Amino acid sequence: MKTIYALGFFDGVHIGHQALLEKCRAIALETGCRTGVITFDTHPLAFLTGKNPGLLTTAEDRDFLLHQRFHMETVVILPFPQVQSMPWQDFLSMMVQTHQAAGFVCGDDFRFGRKGEGNADLLSRFCREQGLPFAMVPEQSLDGIRVSSTYIRRLLEAGQMEEANRFLGHPHILSGTVEHNAISIPELLICPKEGTYLCQIQGREIKVMIQNRTARPLDDIWLENGKLSVWLLKKMAGR
Repeated sequence: MKTIYALGFFDGVHIGHQALLEKCRAIALETGCRTGVITFDTHPLAFLTGKNPGLLTTAEDRDFLLHQRFHMETVVILPFPQVQSMPWQDFLSMMVQTHQAAGFVCGDDFRFGRKGEGNADLLSRFCREQGLPFAMVPEQSLDGIRVSSTYIRRLLEAGQMEEANRFLGHPHILSGTVEHNAISIPELLICPKEGTYLCQIQGREIKVMIQNRTARPLDDIWLENGKLSVWLLKKMAGR
């Protein structure tokens, strides 16, 4: 089915990203199309520089948030190395032919295609020539501060969980692997500042201690081994 796609990496799916999703929904409703998101398996900086920027979310958590919390009907996770090697025109042709793109929404700083040659202006021109709807959403700010994944990462490193959640627009989701009743935080993710946090696990509010990239429950609860996601609500004072 024809789909209006919001384009971006969507790390954390913060309130800036949510503005794109809202515009995507509005255009889809007007045109009778599905809502969709195009995102990537690898962060562009990680691929281009070989350095891990410290992500807010795994690809699985981005998919979960986009589908379950923000009700996007289609989420496509593309291999970034493939997209980065394509001329920008070929990327857009692939979107139309393979993914039934019927329109696009992006941020004002979105880049795509080989060497990042594609940008919002070129995407707008392409849509105009093809008769497709297009919207460019300007950057969002909160209390005069530009909303960005980079800024939220700094808040997490400083232990400002409630402020980070305000910029996210939802509790921060942290996923890892449980072993011996402790959650190991993957190296690719930013690790919140060490301390005690109130979180929600499996619908129950408990306290966890984050230390050495591990989150250990402080309450009487046993976590089964395997993958687990927790929602971090706030950092406890004085911890």
